[in-house]
Formats: sequence, C-alpha cells, structure tokens
Amino acid sequence: MPDTILIPLANALLTCLETTAGANPDPPANFCLRAGGPVIHDADAAASLDTVCCPGLGYVRLGRNFPASVEFPSPDPRSEKCLSLARAQEVFVGIVRCIPGMGTPEGPSCTDWTATAVHDADDNQAIWDAVCCWVGTDEFKTLRGRPYSILGTDVIAEGGCIERFMTILVQIPKCC
Repeated sequence: MPDTILIPLANALLTCLETTAGANPDPPANFCLRAGGPVIHDADAAASLDTVCCPGLGYVRLGRNFPASVEFPSPDPRSEKCLSLARAQEVFVGIVRCIPGMGTPEGPSCTDWTATAVHDADDNQAIWDAVCCWVGTDEFKTLRGRPYSILGTDVIAEGGCIERFMTILVQIPKCC
C-alpha cells in the first residue's frame, strides 16, 4: 500500500523551504527529499566533484518513528503491534553549504567566516519560516490537529561544509 501521509507532508515542507530559502540572497541551488541517515556532504568525492555542499542543498528527510499516542512526543510505554493509536515521526529539514576558503592553504579568513555566519543565520530563519508555512498547508491539515513538536535547530561543520537543520516530531495516525 503506497504511503499517503509521510511523502505528501515531506514534499509540502520541502516546497515551503524552497520558497523561504529562495527569498534569501544566494539561496541553495538544489532542493530535494533525502533518504537515510545524515546528509553526506561530498556526494562524489572520488571524482573530485562537490555536487552537494558548494552549490548548496535544501532538504527534507524522514527519520525514525515510534508509537506515541499516550504522552506525545514521548514513546508509549507499551508498544505491542496496533495498541498505540498514533506514532511519532521524526522529520528533518536543513540546508548544507560551503565554508568559503576551506581546502585552501590559508584556510578561511575572517571575511569567509563572517559570510558563513550570515548564510547560517539566513538559513536558520528560512527553516523556521518554512515550518510556519508548512503547518498552514493542506497536507499538514490532513493530520487534523494532531500535535507536533519542534526539538530545535542545530548546526554542524564537517569537512568544508556547514549544515543547519531542524528536528521536528509529528504525530501521525496509527498504521493498522
């Protein structure tokens, strides 16, 4: 049976992110759904091509899910199949970018770090604005008032890249 909840929700959030981040100076070049664990920043390192970090990537990806109907967003104390009335779904929304000057013998200058900080602040605001947009979409409204919880944003620097992302838990109806 094809999914009728998660992918429409993820696509709606991605559309909102593309709109909000697209309004910033120097928006990411690419926006897509991602699968699996954390986003790998160097997509084709063997060919010396950076198709993720420096062009910029806005993404939405689905994380773990677990039974959570009693005291959302906490996991239910009993998790026998079908006893929970709902489950919690992790949703990640983020933006990956280059840190200018990385990989050069001199490394990033103060100007490079300032540009990185400005991008990060713009990206952080775009992510928050995307969530405000998302909760007003028809796709989100299909959850019929079910709760959601923003766990906050975080930032990581890896290699020559910086990634700002938000973790959200959304309560969705049970599967059976």
